[in-house]
Amino acid sequence: DGGFLGLALHPEFGNPGHNYFYVFYSTEDANSTDYPNYYTTQSCHNEEYWGNFLVLARYEMDPTTLNVQETSEQVLIKLRMYGTTHRGGGLLFGDDGFLYLTTGDQTAFKKAQDITNNLDGGVLRLDVDEDNTRSHPPVRTMPEDHGFSDEITGNGYWIPNDNPFLSPTGENFEEYYSIGHRNPHRMTKDRSTGELYVGEIGGGRHEEINVIKKGKNYGWPIYEGLYMSTSCLTGLLNGMAHEEPLTIFPRSAANAVIGGYVYRGSEIPELQGKYICADYGVGEEIWTIDINTGNYSQLGSFSSTDIISFGEDEDAELYIMKLGVSTLYKMVSKDNPFETVPQFLSETGAFTDLNTLEPTDGLIPYDLVESFWSDGALKKRWVGIPNDGSHDTAGEKINYSEDDIWNFPMGSVLVKHFELPIDENNPTITKRLETRFSIKAEDGNFYFATYKWNAQQTDAELLLTGLDETINITKIGGGTDTQTWRYPSNSDCVSCHNATSGGTLGARTRYLNKDYTYPKTGRTANQLVTLSHLGILDEVINDSDTNNFLTYKSIDDTNASVDEKARSYMDLNCAYCHRPGTGVRGDFDLRMKLDIAQTGLLTASSYESLGIPDEKIVDPGNINTSILYHRVNSVDPAIQMPPIAKNEIDENAVQLIADWISQLSNPCPDRIIMEKYSNVSGTSIAELKSNSNYPNNPSQVDELIEFTIPINVDDQYGVRVKGILKAPETGTYYFWISGDDNVELNLSSDATEANKNRVAYHNGWSNFNEWNKYSTQKSGGINLVAGQNYYLEALMNEAGGGDNLSVGWRKPSNGNGTVPSEIIPCTVFDYFNGPPVVNVTGVNVNPVATTVSAGATEQLTATVTPADADDPSVTWSSDDETVATVDATGLVSGVAEGTATITATSNDDNSIMGISEVTVETVLVPVTGVSVAPDTATITEGDTQLFTATVLPMDADDRTVSWSSDNTTIATVDTNGLVTGLMTGTAIITVTTNDGNYTSTASIIINGGGCVLSNVALGGTASQSSTYGNGLASVAVD
Repeated sequence: DGGFLGLALHPEFGNPGHNYFYVFYSTEDANSTDYPNYYTTQSCHNEEYWGNFLVLARYEMDPTTLNVQETSEQVLIKLRMYGTTHRGGGLLFGDDGFLYLTTGDQTAFKKAQDITNNLDGGVLRLDVDEDNTRSHPPVRTMPEDHGFSDEITGNGYWIPNDNPFLSPTGENFEEYYSIGHRNPHRMTKDRSTGELYVGEIGGGRHEEINVIKKGKNYGWPIYEGLYMSTSCLTGLLNGMAHEEPLTIFPRSAANAVIGGYVYRGSEIPELQGKYICADYGVGEEIWTIDINTGNYSQLGSFSSTDIISFGEDEDAELYIMKLGVSTLYKMVSKDNPFETVPQFLSETGAFTDLNTLEPTDGLIPYDLVESFWSDGALKKRWVGIPNDGSHDTAGEKINYSEDDIWNFPMGSVLVKHFELPIDENNPTITKRLETRFSIKAEDGNFYFATYKWNAQQTDAELLLTGLDETINITKIGGGTDTQTWRYPSNSDCVSCHNATSGGTLGARTRYLNKDYTYPKTGRTANQLVTLSHLGILDEVINDSDTNNFLTYKSIDDTNASVDEKARSYMDLNCAYCHRPGTGVRGDFDLRMKLDIAQTGLLTASSYESLGIPDEKIVDPGNINTSILYHRVNSVDPAIQMPPIAKNEIDENAVQLIADWISQLSNPCPDRIIMEKYSNVSGTSIAELKSNSNYPNNPSQVDELIEFTIPINVDDQYGVRVKGILKAPETGTYYFWISGDDNVELNLSSDATEANKNRVAYHNGWSNFNEWNKYSTQKSGGINLVAGQNYYLEALMNEAGGGDNLSVGWRKPSNGNGTVPSEIIPCTVFDYFNGPPVVNVTGVNVNPVATTVSAGATEQLTATVTPADADDPSVTWSSDDETVATVDATGLVSGVAEGTATITATSNDDNSIMGISEVTVETVLVPVTGVSVAPDTATITEGDTQLFTATVLPMDADDRTVSWSSDNTTIATVDTNGLVTGLMTGTAIITVTTNDGNYTSTASIIINGGGCVLSNVALGGTASQSSTYGNGLASVAVD
């Protein structure tokens, strides 16, 4: 909050003596800086002064030419500006002719209940006409009775005699009309009734619309909405009653309410008499409020940039102003845009069968390595990319990025379906909740439609607003519980699917890099490779490429480290907001492609305090003081993250984040050393160096992860920050230093302090990361050699007020410039005191189980963690060497049938070991061939012939065979190879081994039985012989 905050014309402007307008603004500081370039902490008592002021001033203007007389400025109020937000700024004349001004608490909550020591946290009421018939001169003023010499109150206005907090003896400021305000950001007047309405931005729980009434206390910081807390103060000023808001928005509905107007125009009759307001920074919702009941409903949303103010013209028509946009938008009546959207899921054509959710042709299923946490719901996803049968133009392809956002073509549709398990005894029993559509329109923005499934689970109906539903859950062992499911409004969708995310969340390389079995084809393939093959991605991706991609690690991935899983979880569930460009005030970046130092998690300041002593965003090793842990482990709207659509805690994630924080440590130990020296006088570096404790007896020593110290922590102290810089590149470097008060930067030509020289400095003070206030802050070009070490040292001496110290640089690859490319990170420093001993913390053996044949070998590998342990060696052993032995390299030899446990024991710590279970199997001798004997034989009908099979080798384990005849009407063969002749003919007998199916054959000839006559002669005498059976006979024939 800063800059031009409010303007009001005198109600008699145009009449001589009243051609004035009044402005409320914040000034630049002495360095021409508008406000600090980072967010300070809000708390009960926090006051951080930066040299800026809040000013209420009057100017005279020609009513005809509208030329302002610049020299006519009269300063009515000039207050020191504290912190970075909560200025108020509503400024208008009431129907009573008095000037009303809203002021915020300036991030020190208790001020809103203190009318003695400030003019913050209230609505002020002033008589700028100084009419002695109805007002009087202020009794208590600044700087005469309170404040600093550069502050002003009571100039150019009097106090209305009926102001509610009069104090004839000057015990308190009389300007207050109402008190107990946190950030009354916008105030307007109902032109019909004269009532004043304020859109009041809350803390972590509620946003408020307040109707301003004389002498009322609106409760902050005791009350936020109707929520009461006494963590800051125990009660309201003088025991006053709490004036309740007209409307209370829960945090799930609104992020920062922007107050508007009671509509009294004629062009939008349906809004007549309703208060119009909006939300900033989440979904850009526009609401209407019933001014009698306070009930609100969403009129629509106005994406994609932030709504910052409303305006009203002389006809009472309303206008909207957006952040960073020069266009002024007029509100007009418009048909409901949802009237053109199918009212039922069955009408969308997305599915050919709603019962099975069979998608229509063109919708391609996909899945994430792990889904976002959505209160335990199960999800299915599909994507459709416009095409004419092939994806061969840019408008038919996704613009691919390996590590960042995929840009979808216009007409793209993403579908996500939610079901909730409702029976703990049988997780397959689910309730269909909703099916969401994300559609990319011609204007380049995504729009959203949510369909809620009916009770019969047969179809789903379009939702026009957000909705909460209570769902019954059957518990294990009987009984039921309930769970609240939040159906999102369009604005809820936009809050996460924001412009910075490109309107999508799950469609990222790192989330889709996994195999998927496609239901229609049954084929399993990598999703990225598949999308590339189909031409949907404008990038050629092969299976070999996917191994090199940054890939999400599931919370259940047993092969992933705690760090990999925690960083993955935060990337998926948090980084769509907590990254640059989203406007989120948490100054850290949770994308997993960054290392922990680059994220800023370990150095970020908390924007909104949770009231925990010594709290940090992440406090390595301590979950109790880590805000991140408490936000994940909460469904309190004032604390929880993400802030919307979360009604159930992800218990597995809570444990993961706890484990991660507990094992977290300085990512660069012994790299950048900060030495603090207390009770140092003056502001000069010379005075620091002359202190008796400098340099050998610092009062405190800390380690930093970048070359910047904590800001605004103390007064009258000095600091030395030092490290051994290992140049990452060869070439010309430029260094900058900033700080408060005097600072000095020294760089050595080598790793020793003795050879240091001053390369940059300034006398005086500069703001945090203010690099150009003094010409001496920047060094000249300094040539360094890659891989060589250089001693680097920064000094600062602080007297009072703000304090900071930072050193930035530009490397050769950055070139020269006016500001540094970054604050120097710890990752480019060598160990200051020498590398520490890195102990082994774990041993893993791979494979964890294996089978080996007796007489065979298999290589086991042992991996120690951390990878940079000083002694990664292990000793191998077997618990049963009669089964398996292992040598010093992990080579296992099978001895005899059985099971043995092979152990790799760390030589660094013999209590740390990994194991593999080895099963040894007996070696089987396989069959290599078979022969049959005899290879041919002849028998007569009814006779038998035995064939013999010889199986090779002779020591084969399975020498069994089977026999067969190719013609069983001629000859049969039994299991032993015995052939029986049945009738005249030839048959082939085959022997087959049962091991290997080797075969050999023999032929068998069968001759018939009966009587054979020969040598028969007629007409003479001859002898006749006959053969019958096996006998011979002779007969004489005449």
